[in-house]
Amino acid sequence: MSEESIMETNDDATCAKRWAVDKGYWSDPFIKYFSSSIRKSHKPPIINRGYYTRVFTIWSMVTKFSAKCEGKCNIINIGAGFDTLYWRMKSKDVGFVQLVEVDLGFVVERKRNIIARSKVLASQTNEEDYVLLGADLRADEDIDTVMEAVKDPSLPTLIISECVLVYMSPQASHHLIERFVSAFPTSLWLDYEPINSTDNFGRMMIANLKRRGCELPGMASSPNTAAHAARFKDAGFEHVSSMDMNGAYDLVPNEEKKRLNTVEFMDEFEEWVLINRHYCVSTACNDHRGEVKHREKEKKECTSK
Repeated sequence: MSEESIMETNDDATCAKRWAVDKGYWSDPFIKYFSSSIRKSHKPPIINRGYYTRVFTIWSMVTKFSAKCEGKCNIINIGAGFDTLYWRMKSKDVGFVQLVEVDLGFVVERKRNIIARSKVLASQTNEEDYVLLGADLRADEDIDTVMEAVKDPSLPTLIISECVLVYMSPQASHHLIERFVSAFPTSLWLDYEPINSTDNFGRMMIANLKRRGCELPGMASSPNTAAHAARFKDAGFEHVSSMDMNGAYDLVPNEEKKRLNTVEFMDEFEEWVLINRHYCVSTACNDHRGEVKHREKEKKECTSK
């Protein structure tokens, strides 16, 4: 996959999020700094709601994880691109000890320049709790670099990957997950990936990506939600689950769904369900040292006194 194709994919996602934010789907006062140089293009309601579901799902998991750990946790965002998670968490007082973002070197360089040029971003970025790393996680030495950047790997650690593992060979992604399982004994991996590439819609989706120079070496080995759950189980996670994005949207509160209809009406429901069947979100959890359970026990003892 060429550098140009990777940046085009990153810019497309950033542009789509900016369009949805401007429409009022969710609040993100920081996305504008990363999208100001990207040409905006109209996105239909079905795409906007798809991005909303993805962002809502990840944000919900992040905030719940932070609350469960009382802010004493790490976040590792793999393939972070121009994601604004760090600044959104800071602005909403969602606690964490350290957030490490990882992407390929040329993506990171561009992001670093954007941060440096923005007074708002630069003033709200603290090197004590934010690390931005250029790394190719198919290489063992780059995995080592990420692990060495985490100050306290014994803390509960949330690992986020969005459309990352699909670009890796099955062997490379298995090795990466195994290494992280070993390095972070109390961890939760949250993964978002495409699935179901063998039906008509899936074949069209893959063909469109290939025309843009995007090869997906991890697609065939993880064709469905069961395979994604098995991937994490086989690499050493104890508790795993996976669902398509229809299942994820079902978890959006009804009041929020009503609000979305006031933001922008959508009537392509059959197509919406079809698209959601071709993406999934998976979670994999280990608590080998009982860190989370220990904190819950301490909390119960304090409240009972």
